[in-house]
Amino acid sequence: MINSSVLGAATVFYWLVERWSLLDSAYFVVVTAATIGYGDVVPQTSVGKLFTIGFVFVGVGLFVVLATSVASEFYRHVKEDPMIRDALEEVEAHIDGHNRET
Repeated sequence: MINSSVLGAATVFYWLVERWSLLDSAYFVVVTAATIGYGDVVPQTSVGKLFTIGFVFVGVGLFVVLATSVASEFYRHVKEDPMIRDALEEVEAHIDGHNRET
């Protein structure tokens, strides 16, 4: 919920201050938060540049929280699936056996 609020607020900020389209604003916000940074859309105003400096820290932090939550939920589901759990245990046993041989 907080992620979408921050991303939405940043999108509106760039739309108003930089006078970008909503699509370009949302695109810039996502690309910046995900630390991709293509550089094809960049702030031109001083206010936009200053806002971006702060948004990078907040946006990247929120992106990390989101990615961690998704990965954690995925891992929880993987652990609960007996077939996947057994396959992972076989892989771990194989790796352990290989490590003992070397």
